[in-house]
Amino acid sequence: MRIIAYRGVDKNAPENTMPAFREAILEGASAIQLDVHFSRDKELVVFHDDSESRMIEGVGFVRHHTLEELQSYSFKHYRDRIDLHIPSLKEYLEWAKDLPHTTIIHMKNNHFLYPGMEEAVLDLVEKLDLLDRVILASTRVSSMQILRDLHQDVRLAMIVDNLEESFFEEIAPLKLEAILPNRILVTEGLINQARGIGLEVWPFSVNRLSSLRRLETFDIQGILTRDVEGMREALNEKNPYDKETLKRASLLPDHQDHEEIGKEKTRFPLGRKKKEKAKGGFVGILISMAVSVGLSALAAFLVMKLLESIL
Repeated sequence: MRIIAYRGVDKNAPENTMPAFREAILEGASAIQLDVHFSRDKELVVFHDDSESRMIEGVGFVRHHTLEELQSYSFKHYRDRIDLHIPSLKEYLEWAKDLPHTTIIHMKNNHFLYPGMEEAVLDLVEKLDLLDRVILASTRVSSMQILRDLHQDVRLAMIVDNLEESFFEEIAPLKLEAILPNRILVTEGLINQARGIGLEVWPFSVNRLSSLRRLETFDIQGILTRDVEGMREALNEKNPYDKETLKRASLLPDHQDHEEIGKEKTRFPLGRKKKEKAKGGFVGILISMAVSVGLSALAAFLVMKLLESIL
């Protein structure tokens, strides 16, 4: 059974960060699932949420900030960790290129449509010669169709949060490799329909032994989990990697500040920029609220005066 690390392993680092991906390989994940957005400057960034507020100290939406701005913020609960930043997809793939695992890239275009994302992701994967070890995924059938039209051999998978009656009819022509349904959607009927068009089923997120045992009765082909080591032990699966592979996985790329070429390079000052930007954003919000209240009060005053003159 495929054991797929769901956004990496977040025991000692935030989800979707390089340390979380490293831990996934060290624990024996055969694949890693991650999420990507477009930044304001059209860089592919690895982050799950549309909004920044749950994970980092920033304010607003990921798509409203440049890659450099996003990488300057501290992660909540990990403010003192200078080895943490939001990675670009390119940074992750360059690390993954020398490792044998598969990567599932979830394009987060379900709430906000990113024009050109499919082409950008596919182009990057092809440039790094990773087409055979990357699976592109979305909740949008339209995204799958765009990718299939662009490349007949690209590996595709659909993420399924809810199941429409016409779902299997819609995806049948797309030549998908798998569907990734929410674990609560997995039934014998779903399994039979998937098998009928040659699809594997890899449910998410399977973190408890009870969930695993229920899904095992359906003879599924893989699971997405945050607890790679625990699921691997429950399935009596050995770590598939040798010592040399684990050593390579441990060597994360340095994340460096390239603003001053020729000088000694340092890591992004996560704490400094975070405080300045958070303060500026908060003050901006207060000013906007004050202006809004003032304008509302002025409008109400003028209306009252107008009514008095009429009456």
